[in-house]
Order: sequence, then C-alpha cells, then structure tokens
Amino acid sequence: MSPVSTAKPCVDLGPIRSGGPAAPSDLSGKPEIGSSVHYDFGLRNILSVLRTLGAAKRSNPSDTESTIVEDAGLISHPPWKLKVIQLFETQRVRHGMMALGPSGAGKTTCIHTLMRAMTGEHIWIVLDGPVDAIWIENLNSVLDDNRTLTLANGDRIPMAPSCKVVFEPHNIENASPATVSRNGMVFMSSSVLGWSPILEGWLKQRSPPEAEVLRTLFSSSFPELHRFSVQSLEFKMELLEAFVIMQCINMLQGLIPPKDQGGETSRVHMERLYVFALMWSVGALLELDDRRKMESWMRSNVQLDLPVIPPDSEDCIRMEEYVYPSDWTPEYGSILVPNVDNVRTDFLIQTIASQGKAVLLIGEQGTAKTVIIKAYMSRCNPETHVAKILNLSSATTPLMFQRTVESYVDKRMGTTYGPPASKKMFVFIDDINMPVINEWGDQVTNEIVRQLMEQRGFYNLEKPGEFTNIVDMQFLAAMCHPGGGRNDIPQRLKRQFCVFNCTLPSNASIDKIFGVIGTGHYCARRGFGEEVRDAVPRLVSLTRRLWQATKAKMLPTPAKFHYIFNLRDLSRVLLSLWKHECQRVIADRFTTPEDVEWFDQTLARVEEEEEEGEEEEEEEGEGGGGRRSRSRRSPADGGAGDTYFVDFLRDAPEATGEEPEDSDFDMPKVYERVESYESLKERLNMFLGQYNESIRGAGMDMVFFRDAMVHLVKPEISAGNLRARFRNFSPTGEKQSTTWRFWRTRDMKYSYRFSLVGGRRGNSRFMTGTRSLRISSISSRANSGTKSVE
Repeated sequence: MSPVSTAKPCVDLGPIRSGGPAAPSDLSGKPEIGSSVHYDFGLRNILSVLRTLGAAKRSNPSDTESTIVEDAGLISHPPWKLKVIQLFETQRVRHGMMALGPSGAGKTTCIHTLMRAMTGEHIWIVLDGPVDAIWIENLNSVLDDNRTLTLANGDRIPMAPSCKVVFEPHNIENASPATVSRNGMVFMSSSVLGWSPILEGWLKQRSPPEAEVLRTLFSSSFPELHRFSVQSLEFKMELLEAFVIMQCINMLQGLIPPKDQGGETSRVHMERLYVFALMWSVGALLELDDRRKMESWMRSNVQLDLPVIPPDSEDCIRMEEYVYPSDWTPEYGSILVPNVDNVRTDFLIQTIASQGKAVLLIGEQGTAKTVIIKAYMSRCNPETHVAKILNLSSATTPLMFQRTVESYVDKRMGTTYGPPASKKMFVFIDDINMPVINEWGDQVTNEIVRQLMEQRGFYNLEKPGEFTNIVDMQFLAAMCHPGGGRNDIPQRLKRQFCVFNCTLPSNASIDKIFGVIGTGHYCARRGFGEEVRDAVPRLVSLTRRLWQATKAKMLPTPAKFHYIFNLRDLSRVLLSLWKHECQRVIADRFTTPEDVEWFDQTLARVEEEEEEGEEEEEEEGEGGGGRRSRSRRSPADGGAGDTYFVDFLRDAPEATGEEPEDSDFDMPKVYERVESYESLKERLNMFLGQYNESIRGAGMDMVFFRDAMVHLVKPEISAGNLRARFRNFSPTGEKQSTTWRFWRTRDMKYSYRFSLVGGRRGNSRFMTGTRSLRISSISSRANSGTKSVE
C-alpha cells in the first residue's frame, strides 16, 4: 500500500512536533510558545530534515487519505487524518518517534493504520506504556545517529536501517532533554478525537433508520449535557469524554434488542433507551445530589422524553424480598438484601457483562460493591462459566499478577491459553487501585492488567519476547473512590471498563437492610422474647442516626487519620448489643477525651430523641389522652458506667468418659456481660497462670488494674470476628506485645502473628491450634514513637 501522505517534504517543523508551525525564537534561541516537555526545536531536528530532503522521492498514489482510512474500517475525520500524516512525515526523518497524549485520542489506531499502510517497507517496534528516566536513557544510543544498542557487557548491536521505534506513552514528564531531542514527537490531544467520530463509527454498524434517530438524539443533547456535568457537577473519578461516549454506546448496545429478537425498535422506545443510557454514562460517576441536579437540568434544557415522577415519590423497582432464614444463620458477609441501589447496579452489570465487556464499580467502603459482583458471578451457569477472585494490594507486583492469572488457565494450542474444560471465566479484581505507584508516578502492576485486557494476553516477564495469548477471560473490578490518599488507576486501564458509582443507600434503604437482618435473626423461633424482638427495629434507626452524626462531625485529619466511618462500621454495630458495640466500633477510635465526651453526649441525645418519638406515637395511638407514665429506660441502657461484653467467662465442660467421639470440650463462647471488674480480674488471673505454666522461662508478671483490663477486652472483641481488622495505637511497642502474648493463652484455637516496628519484640510468632490470624505492622512514626498493629 502506498504511503498515507502525498505532500512534498519541507523544512516546516510543525508536523514533526505537535501539528503547529515551527516555534519562533528570539536571538537567544529560547522558544516563545510554552514550556511543554516535548517542545524541543534544536539543531538535531533541522539536520534530520535536511538529510531527508536530498534523498526523498514522492510518488503520487491514486488513493487519497480518506480512501485509505475508510478501507481500514475507520471514520474519515480530518483532524485525526492530519495526525496520521504528521506521524508519516515524522518517520521519514526520524527512526525514533513518540505518539503521546491522553488515552482515547486515537494514538494506537493512528500508529497501526500507518503500519498497515506501509507494510513491507519497515520493521516496526512499538513500545507501549509509561516512560521513566532509567530504561529509556539506555536507548539514547539507539535513537541517535549511531543506531546502536550498547549492552552492559560492552557488546554493541546495530539496528537495521529499515527498523522504526515508536513509543506510545501518556506523557514524557520523566524523560530527559537528551531523549526528547532524539525522538520525533506527535502530540494527540483529546480534541483530536471528539465524541462525534466515535459515535459515527458505531452508527455504521446499525441500520440507517436507527442510526438517524440516534444521531439526532445525541446531537441535540449529549454535548450540552456533558459540558454542564463537567463544569457544574463533581465526578467521583476523572473520566475523559471519549470514555463517557463509549460507555453510553455500550449501554445502548446492551439495551437495544437484536433484530432477530424484537425487530425494529420504535422511535419512542429508542428515545427512552437513550435517556437511560445517557443517565448511566454521563451520570454514572455522580453522587445522589448531583444526579438530581443533572436530571433537573435535563428537564429544563433538552427536549427528551423523560419519565414523569411525582416529587414526593420514592424510587420504585420491582424486586424480590429477602427472607432471613429462621432455622440457620447465614454468613453475614454473604447477605445481600435487595434494594433499589443494588438491584439497579446488578442490572447495569448484566447489561455490560452480557456483551463480554468489563465493569468497574467504585464507591465508599460498605456500599456492597464486592457482594454485588460476587452475587452476579454466583448466578452464572457452572457448566459454562467459572469465577475467580483476585485481591490486589500495595505488595502486588506485575510478576505476582502474571503468575496468578497463569495458574487460572490451561494450554489450548501453541501459546494460547484459556480456562479449563473450554469454559469461560470471570475474574473479579478487588481493590484494583491498591498497587503502589512508583517514584516515576506509574502504577506498573496495573500496566500488565491493562495489557492483558487490551491485547488479550501479556508478554512473559520471565521469558522476554514470548507473548502469551489468553482467551475466554472477562474482567470485573471494584475499588474505593480515588483521592484522600487513595490511588486512582491509569487512564489507559480505566478506558477498558464501564464505570459505575455505588452510592450510599438512602435512610429508608439502610433501615430496611439492617431491619430485615435484625428482625430475621432475633425471632421467636430462636427463643428471643417479645421485648428483644420489639427493640430491634428501634435500634436500627437509632444506630443509623448516631453513625451519621459521628460521620459528619468527626472528620479525618493528619493526626486522626483513622477517623473514617463507613457503612461497614454500621453493619458491625448491629451484630450484637447496641450501646456496647457502638462504643467498641466507633468510640474506641477516638484519641482525645473531648472526642469521647462528644460521642457519649451524642449517644445520650439520640437515645432521648428516640424515646420522645415513641412516646408521641403512643399518645397518638391512645387518641391524645395524655402522656402515659412510663420509665425512660432505653434498650441500650445498661446501668451506670461503661459495660463490657466478652465470650470467655465460661469454663470448658469436663470429660466424664461417656461422651461421643465428636464431643466438643472447648470453652463455650457465649457473648455475655461482665458482671464486675473483680470477676473479670479473677478470670484474667486464671488465664495468666495457665500461660505461665505452659511457657517455661518466659512467664509474665502482670497486675490487672482497670485500664489494663479494658485494654485487654477491647481487642478480644475484634479478634472474635475473623472478618474484623483492627489497629491498636500506643506510645510504646511493649504494651501491644504484652496484650497479644496474653491472648494467645485464652483460646487455643487462635494463633496470632504480629510485628512491632522499632519495638523490642519483632516478628514474634505463636503457632498453636487450628486457625491463624495474621497481624502485621502497618506503620511506624519514628519521631513520635507511635506504633500501629493491624
């Protein structure tokens, strides 16, 4: 195929750099058009052009650029065609080039289109990914006139004259001026490829009547709505316009029924599907308040067939009611009570995933992202699909990810691998934003995730040059909102997903979720009395209001970075006795007496408000006949002072010799109130004696005063829940060491591993029993001496 461009070579350096004219300079030679990293107008550029001028010969192909672009299945878009021409012009004077710019600007397609147009003329090496100042400096001798790679052992490998090296980074902020001057630069901004050509590329696949209807709808509303959203609303994650239009297209692709199923869709129905797709693309990353603003703007500024919703109505979706089993207790983390939010999110996942595309859920902790995705995967046919869950962390490396994925697949043919038994596989990547960002600002672990999703495979990190093809693998992912110390993911990975924000449920939804769980568990069939059953619905709304007040007042600061209260904390509170659990889950994080005092006052206030509300309801029920005389004792009132509940006050049953073989002789774990500090002290002294008898030469001599006992009781409550994670803060490391050594004796079924950075005890490990709880040090502040254990 003939070259793309037919223009004659010239000395104008505009196409070689960024599409504009050559930079004017003053007498000092300094450019006057800006300070971008890729703005380099040195003599090396002029020398390359002059060398090409003498030897360049141009042919006059019969095909125009538009014909070549359309033959490649693309839309003829003049600004983008100009970039193809600029890249062609650059490769004529340089053997090293960089096509840089934001994701979605068309860099990859531009490079591949030029490569196909010049098949047989050159050997192309495309280096796709971020650039840092270390490895690219080693290529300087390859990119200059020497065209030679010098190895560490002194060997020199010359590059063939027909070889071209193309870099495809997002930016070159980490590249040195020496590297920049050796490369020809073509910058592709997001304005090069707007939403219109992306839409037209999809409309070419639709029927002409359908395409005309959708083209009219998009033209009349999408650009204005997107502009309003960017300027006036707050997205929970940065998303470029190209990503938004693609998500809208993907939504429509899943919503419009195929012709072989429903025939042609009417214009009215098509408009309603478009409104739904518009809301869950432009508005997919908004919180509830901004979604309402967006809806209000749409009703006032665009002519679309929006549904008529009464202002005082609640969201309404037909859904099955969750029935809590009365004869057995389900695992708490697996419970998903259907409500408007999670049913809608499940439908969005189904709409996208049914096309084989990837879905990313973002949201605060406790918004059921993981549970929703697991529930979706559990409904897949096990005869055709398998599911795997992969949790990323700050310690996950590219090699670890690659080995994990390779363990999921079997060899099918050659270098092609896939799930066992020719099935298809869902891979759920939880906490996808957790991998560490290196010193150059790159998240290298997610680069191999992006390569796997984009190219359906990855290059083997242990066998350089070997590409492994992965088939029949589809990805789902979840992460917290970026910002506030939490990482975002690279833009080039982000574009592989359709992204939906999981918002916190409304007050009515929260009360319904925990009310169903609470009333279902504390039922008459399990032996709970009427007083307990009546108290559960009251505690639900009471706890929610206390949690919301704490979340609004106690905001995190650098000195109180752990003051983060999410919906998951609310769920932990409702698992047991209300007041005690509120103090353990929420108040135990506070580091100052003032914060604890505020919480106690708020706790008393919300209890009083709940009592007053119930008294008003009773007065109305009695026909307003006056206030009844009743005690003002709330269900959380446990007497004066703080109360504590533990599960180690009862002794193990003694063996009589007549028990069956499967009898359990462990201590019964009954969660009950501590009657007095004296009885607790006796119990702890008993465990201390057992410890000193079992650990020879390493006994402990402890005095159990009140604060010491409280310090021991608090972590025991969290250790009893294997799903719980807690942090213990103190000015020295020895106190934590003593605590964890002691609790090793209390329950032989648990073993604890912990490490105190900077303390006298490090990497201590007790391995007894059948279950293991790993506790690792997560931070150390050398200046203040603060240690933290998780």
